Amino acid sequence: MGHAQIEEMTTTCVDECCAPPALVLSSKSSGDREALIRDAFRLEWLTIGWMSVEAAIAIASGIVAGSLVLTAFGLDSLIELASGGVIDVATIGRASPRTDIL
Repeated sequence: MGHAQIEEMTTTCVDECCAPPALVLSSKSSGDREALIRDAFRLEWLTIGWMSVEAAIAIASGIVAGSLVLTAFGLDSLIELASGGVIDVATIGRASPRTDIL
């Protein structure tokens, strides 16, 4: 690859075809924000519930079947469950100054 080709690749597009779209932030009210936060946490709790059931079934099935792979899948689900819990705990305080939105 020649110097001219490299320079051509690094220059900005003249017609802005490669430029990212402008970031437009909505100016929704705090009531909308709280509803969105509440929905996000409900979804996260649903996900944690699903991963709990998945881990329990996979570990129990792996033990009954004597399958190391199935048991490992269940243990992996426990790791995902722990990370989801850590994220929830870390973001609850920053989501809103109010604590009753959950």
